[in-house]
Amino acid sequence: SSGINAEWRTSSPTRDASGRANLSSADVSHDTGDGTTAQHVPNNDASEKTLDRTGTELSSIVLLNGQSVSPAATSTSRWKLPFIQKTLTECSNPPPFIAITESWLKGYVTDAQVSIDNYQVFRSDRPDRVGGGCLLYVHDQLVVTKTDHYEDKSNNMILCYAKSCNTLFAVVYRPPGQDTPGFKSVLDRIQENIDSLSEDSTSPDIYISGDFNYPNIDWDMGNESEPLERDLQEFIDRNFLTQVVNSPTRENNVLDIVLTNVPRYVTEVKVTPTSLSDHHMVQLQLGFNLIAPASSSENPVDPNSFRAVNYHKGDFEAINRDLSEVDWMVLWSLCGDNLDYFLELFRLTVLQITLKHSPKKESIEGMAVKKRKRNKNIYVLKRKRRKINARIRALEAQNPASTIIPKLKEKVALLCYNIQDGIIE
Repeated sequence: SSGINAEWRTSSPTRDASGRANLSSADVSHDTGDGTTAQHVPNNDASEKTLDRTGTELSSIVLLNGQSVSPAATSTSRWKLPFIQKTLTECSNPPPFIAITESWLKGYVTDAQVSIDNYQVFRSDRPDRVGGGCLLYVHDQLVVTKTDHYEDKSNNMILCYAKSCNTLFAVVYRPPGQDTPGFKSVLDRIQENIDSLSEDSTSPDIYISGDFNYPNIDWDMGNESEPLERDLQEFIDRNFLTQVVNSPTRENNVLDIVLTNVPRYVTEVKVTPTSLSDHHMVQLQLGFNLIAPASSSENPVDPNSFRAVNYHKGDFEAINRDLSEVDWMVLWSLCGDNLDYFLELFRLTVLQITLKHSPKKESIEGMAVKKRKRNKNIYVLKRKRRKINARIRALEAQNPASTIIPKLKEKVALLCYNIQDGIIE
């Protein structure tokens, strides 16, 4: 088209003849001329998810390297989270997932300080060294039923599973350098979650994003020479994943990547320069809207009908007592011996008594809100338990006879009890 200098290139196919998952992604990309690179992914396998989401705006998953998003008053990066909220979430179609690497947060920064309106926040902070860390924002309309995290002196990982859309989303940060102990543990931890979910239900849609810092991997050719690169290749092969980001995200290197087992859902990948970092921002556009409510042919339930009653919690003794006190012959006479009138009056009388002694069913939206709150509470309690356990280990190493250790262990035991019941103080 005139006025656009677009250079198109096609990468190698996703899998070879033997079915082995390569480290490449099958797509077509072009340089738009404004610093943004767009990859157009052919969608030859129409997803069943598009069937009931037509007419809605499409979802975009966001991945960016934050290079510190600390909200501390003394931090020069305190403007970043408000900027992210303003530019990414305050729109008609906010992204379902926002993944941030190199968050640079510490334990004294609370979740409330890094919250974004209408999003649940999950995090993994680097415990001992400066830098690193991950943040994951999940839109409130997605019900997160499972979370996990991993952190050591080098690596970070946070994982969430949204049962409402059967989607597992993880964000990973691996620092530069080949000698990165613990990264194999990150992959093993993610694999455990994938295997667990696959046993309990159908295999989830998987999106594993992050700054993997593998500049030497040729994602088109799939060459892997170092042990850690081979570990990643084996993980990709085992889960039939495809890497869908082909354009450089920092200088000439593809460092920020997204692995998925459903590349057919990805219609476009945008890699865009941003003032937030010296890494480019990655946006994956999906062929459907993850957070749009699924269409339903069912009529809304009348709150004053039998369908709205929660019979499991009804007081049947009171219902039977009131029904036994009704003078049905008087009602029959009021209807002038008309059977149709009497049947309708009979139905209304029974309904009135049933509604009087039975609670209403909770709406799906109300149950989802309660479930999100409970899962968030459990996540907060697990973070508290992790911090206390770290303190116990430090005390046992420095002063095994400390009288504080038994008290801390009591706190951990109480937290374990509360986690089981989803209780929060």
